[in-house]
Amino acid sequence: LYLPFAGKHIKEAAIESWQGEHWLRSGSWLYRPLSGLPTVTASVNVPIAPEGFAEWRRLGGAGSLSISNATAWLIYDANFVLQRAGRGDGLGIQVSAGHYLLCYGEAGSEIQLRLS
Repeated sequence: LYLPFAGKHIKEAAIESWQGEHWLRSGSWLYRPLSGLPTVTASVNVPIAPEGFAEWRRLGGAGSLSISNATAWLIYDANFVLQRAGRGDGLGIQVSAGHYLLCYGEAGSEIQLRLS
């Protein structure tokens, strides 16, 4: 089993229930199944839970992505190779369908995404 950031040699892992799904915990990392990722196709607000977890989104189309109210963000291609990263707002970021976005924000806040 290979998990991003955790590597191949996992000593402790457990399944936890979050948002009605089974997620994998390895150490302090919590992994959400890809099948449960929301897809961004237009404008959407992404809530950051009180726990302050980063939020993943799948990008449903190619175009220009704008990110507001994030503390940091990372964009990965379909193979989870980092394509771009930034802190704070990101405006006019060119993305492709099938890319993934990882958003960080203040606990209890909302990040605004606009894909056009």
